[in-house]
Amino acid sequence: MKKIKLLKMLASRGIAGISDCIILATLGLLFWFIFMSESEQKYLFAGLSCLGFLIAYLVYRVADKFHDGV
Repeated sequence: MKKIKLLKMLASRGIAGISDCIILATLGLLFWFIFMSESEQKYLFAGLSCLGFLIAYLVYRVADKFHDGV
């Protein structure tokens, strides 16, 4: 029983790590589009890249639900 609990906890931490990577990528895209891009639609792309925050939140909720079962 303890092995299953340990595996659930490790999976939860791994999924939360994926969420953190998505947030970092989103922040990188925001920085790129706002400060570095020369495109006329850079603010549109920056706004669209904010969807990464929503995706990261949903992934984190999966990790949280996985951890609640521990």
